[in-house]
Amino acid sequence: MLTIVSALRAETEPIIHAMPRVEALPCGAGSLRRYRHFDLLRVGVGEQRAVQSFKAYLERYRPSQVVLMGFAGALNAQVSIGQVFAIEKIIHAGSSQTLALPVPETFGRLARASLLTVAKALTDGGEKNKFREQFKTDLVDMESFYLAALCHERHIECFALKGVSDLADSAANMQFKKNFKSVSLILFETLKSILQIEK
Repeated sequence: MLTIVSALRAETEPIIHAMPRVEALPCGAGSLRRYRHFDLLRVGVGEQRAVQSFKAYLERYRPSQVVLMGFAGALNAQVSIGQVFAIEKIIHAGSSQTLALPVPETFGRLARASLLTVAKALTDGGEKNKFREQFKTDLVDMESFYLAALCHERHIECFALKGVSDLADSAANMQFKKNFKSVSLILFETLKSILQIEK
């Protein structure tokens, strides 16, 4: 079973509207929708919620593959809003621990990027530059490291696909509100293409 995991409903809204679900199931503080070919799990924002929801799911179900899909802020000045990346490395900002992720052949046409997981959203240009200089990463989010770590602990194959929703600076909130719908559509189309998801 393939499981697509996101933090926000907004990240998967196009899937919810376009794909006929089989059923909706309880899953701790999260939201689980079952489709013909995959599960769609929303875990919530931040470490505590995301871990709680994902653990609740993994206690009941055993996916063979997990795709972490969602939005990320850009740390790298060369990255543009709307770009979608295959993540090959995730770093935890607090501990500097690093997890390497495989990039499957189906992701071949996507650019690769590294991802930093932080405790709170970055909305300050100075803080953004500090993290970029310290960790040399391209993107930033708040959940992926923890979810990938749970997959690694359970020997579940884990991939990550991230779309850039903002530039992780003082205008991040405004950029996110302006762009999240279009970025979620780009993510959906990318996901359909590389995973060959059909109704």
